[in-house]
Amino acid sequence: MPSVFRAIDRRGSQVSRRISARERFPLAWSGVRGGVSLAGALAVPDTMADGRPFEYKSLIVFTTAGVIVVTLFGQGMSLPRVIKWAHYDSVDDSAGQRTAEIALTEEGLRYVTDPAQRDTAPLPADRLDAELQEHLRALTVRQEDPVSLQIQILTMRRAILAAQRSRLLTMFERHEIDDAVSLRVQSLLETTEAKLNSTVTSCPDEPSAKKL
Repeated sequence: MPSVFRAIDRRGSQVSRRISARERFPLAWSGVRGGVSLAGALAVPDTMADGRPFEYKSLIVFTTAGVIVVTLFGQGMSLPRVIKWAHYDSVDDSAGQRTAEIALTEEGLRYVTDPAQRDTAPLPADRLDAELQEHLRALTVRQEDPVSLQIQILTMRRAILAAQRSRLLTMFERHEIDDAVSLRVQSLLETTEAKLNSTVTSCPDEPSAKKL
């Protein structure tokens, strides 16, 4: 079927998304059979419309069960090797994401530094200008710093999050804050951790990146 589609559809957008037969093979190889196939085989009636027994039902159930075993154990256990044989290229879009973040931050700075915004709301504009400047500095420094320094920064940030969680739990246990405040602050910490984890996955030499 892919060959038929390729012969019919010659649009450039389709051609650019096409993959080779080697890359398509794991998709076909992963088509294992399971409970649905067995249920279909067991649903075959024992007798025919005229009351005679259907003598091939046992053969159908046996064949279906054999196919299930072969696909689950044979194809299933060999699937990692098939995927490795297909040579799928890993996609690392961390650089593109950082470029987009820098561009959007710069666009935000252009907005808050607009004289019209300064005249209508100078205090919020100054506040947001400082925040965007700090965010832009963090993005550019993270890109320029060596990997060893990035790892040290990420490690310290994780330690800070752990200390903050411990302090939050202590305050809750001492009834210094109620459960609603604890949940809101915990949500902020989880958001910070999610941003940190996205940074860790873009650092190839970070030892615990795979764990996160």
